[in-house]
Amino acid sequence: MRRDEFSRRLMALSGEEVTVVVLRKGAEKTLELSTTGFDFGDRILGMTDPPAPGEEYDPFKVRILARDPRSGKWHTQARSLAGLGAASPLVYLDANGNGIRDADEKPLEGAGFQANRASTEKKSSASGTALLTGLPTYQEVDVGIAVATLEDPLAVPERPGVRFVPRPGHVTPVDFPVLISGEVTGTVRLERGGEKHEASGVVVQLVDLQGTVAKEVRTAYDGFYDITLIVPGQYDIRVSPRQAERLKLKPPAPRRITIEASGTILDGIDLLVEGQASADSR
Repeated sequence: MRRDEFSRRLMALSGEEVTVVVLRKGAEKTLELSTTGFDFGDRILGMTDPPAPGEEYDPFKVRILARDPRSGKWHTQARSLAGLGAASPLVYLDANGNGIRDADEKPLEGAGFQANRASTEKKSSASGTALLTGLPTYQEVDVGIAVATLEDPLAVPERPGVRFVPRPGHVTPVDFPVLISGEVTGTVRLERGGEKHEASGVVVQLVDLQGTVAKEVRTAYDGFYDITLIVPGQYDIRVSPRQAERLKLKPPAPRRITIEASGTILDGIDLLVEGQASADSR
């Protein structure tokens, strides 16, 4: 490969510092390249010991080492990143739930990732970071944590994933705060004719402050319900309005609860439903 072709192939690299390793006349030679943007024309900026005019390089001996902008480490890529996108996720325990990594919040090692719902082989290092490469470019990509890989069974991501559009040769940093989930338990009873009975089959909903149903469960034979793995925040606990209307029940007012970032377990969040119909009717 002559110098002009070599230069053209390097032109597509962008964003971070890149090291190009080539074999020249049987000996490995390292060339350091710094880029300032996605397209920098026909110039190779900051290259040390550039190839001499007319000197040839074996294109199959060129390896691209991509630099993770978050950790600063170099990662070998078998093929050029020019046509592919990449992401640098950071996974950490968000102890105060502010969505920002503070100095005393620890990174989480061993977290796996999904890209467009497909599992990847990458896992977070001791610093909580990883480098996900080979992402399709110029189209939306969803990257998220594979929840089953989190060591703490009560740990939940603050958000299910991040959607972004990768650019060729660019590494996109994405943060994944992890929280300790909460749990709410209680009993639903039906008051009918002055008597109260445990109500089975009642749909109990966990609703966020925007009115979205985050979770829902049905009460057991004894009226007991248990909602687990609740992402910290404020919610209302209510009986399903649709079910209450269908069964001609009068549901109680929703009960407001707060799940702290460190994980909260709330017991005894009971609900009393009034009506003539049996709550376990279908």
